[in-house]
Amino acid sequence: MKRTFLTLVGVLLCCTMFAQQEDLKKHNFGLTFNFGSYPMGNSYFNALTNTGSTLKSAVAFDVAFKYEYMLNKKNTFSLTAEPGYTNHLLKTTSLTSDIDKKHSVNIINLPIFVNYRLPITNKVNFLAAAGANTSFYLTDKCELNYRETIIPQGTYLTFNSFALDFALKAGIEVKAKHRFQLNVTYFLPMFNDIGSEYTLPFTYAKVLHGGAHRLMFGVSVFL
Repeated sequence: MKRTFLTLVGVLLCCTMFAQQEDLKKHNFGLTFNFGSYPMGNSYFNALTNTGSTLKSAVAFDVAFKYEYMLNKKNTFSLTAEPGYTNHLLKTTSLTSDIDKKHSVNIINLPIFVNYRLPITNKVNFLAAAGANTSFYLTDKCELNYRETIIPQGTYLTFNSFALDFALKAGIEVKAKHRFQLNVTYFLPMFNDIGSEYTLPFTYAKVLHGGAHRLMFGVSVFL
């Protein structure tokens, strides 16, 4: 079994060494569209503890411009920057009356990846990437108060203006009339950026609880 595994690894390395991707340009431009939910919701759920609310649903939509620069002549390694806009749509509910409230969290992202491309066939490549993402929150807080419920005055879900994530990506690339990629990306927060804020008649408290873990499914199309 061990010998078989080492043989397969050797074959893959040889394919990478000798495969040519000469039809790929040095500079490439495209668009990326992503959708995600789990496990993003877990981070928000922790921040909502003791606010009189719980998280009912959490999804994210992302659109980005994509620039790719090939790092070597065989185009097995590349560098990509994907500046874009992300919208987190949250729905919270009151623990006392089951009243729902919708929230929209707007974010500007700047992810940068180092990509590895392994040819599978003449038209299909396997892709793996690692990088970092910088997020700038345009939404600083979401009000959690419900008109029909009696909960602490001025209860909010809050966000830091700046966040940093470690990101891992895997997928496939298909070379057709317009080259496209199907990817799965996991964003792991490097520090806490989501919290809660309480404003009572005689008390004020703001607590950081965690970061927004995201598993995003996306497609990239090069122009």
